[in-house]
Amino acid sequence: MATIIKPKRSRNLGIVPTVDQLADGEIAVNIPDQRIYIRDGANIKIIAQAPTGLTAQWTYVDYNGLASEELSLDGISIGLAVQKRYLADTSLGAFELNLPTSSLNAGDSVEIADPSNSWSQYPIKVNSLVGHQIQDQLGNLEDGPFWLDVSGAHIFFLWTGTLWSVIQ
Repeated sequence: MATIIKPKRSRNLGIVPTVDQLADGEIAVNIPDQRIYIRDGANIKIIAQAPTGLTAQWTYVDYNGLASEELSLDGISIGLAVQKRYLADTSLGAFELNLPTSSLNAGDSVEIADPSNSWSQYPIKVNSLVGHQIQDQLGNLEDGPFWLDVSGAHIFFLWTGTLWSVIQ
C-alpha cells in the first residue's frame, strides 16, 4: 500500500507559513495561491508556484486566433508556450495547435481544455516537432499529430526531457 504524504497546507489566499510553523526542510502548500514553500534555515522560500504567479490564468484561443497578442498565429495553426493554460474553443471550426519546440526543460507543461464542448465536432490537431514524441496515458508513443476529439476534455502535456507525456 502506498504511503500518503500530506504537507501542511492553507486554503486561504495570501497565507505564508512562518519559521515557527515549519521545521527546517519542511514544505507547506497554499492551495488557492498555488504556491509551495520550504523552510531553509531562518528563511521561508517559494520553491514552486503557478506559471503566471498567484493565480493560474487561461488564454482563450479559437478559429480566429488568440485573445491576446503574446503568441503567433500562422493561418489556423497556433504556436503554444510552456507553462501556459489554454481554453481551445473549436465551436467556430477546427484548428491546429503546435506544442513548444525550443528551450524546453523537464517539467515544462502545457494545459488545454475544451470550454465549448465542441472537440468531438471540430477536433484539434496537436503537432509536435519531429523527434518530440507524445506518450499517451496507456504508454503508447506517437510521432504526432495527437488528436483532441473528446468534447469537454481537459488535457495536460508534460515535457519529460525527451518526450511530451499526456497526464490527463
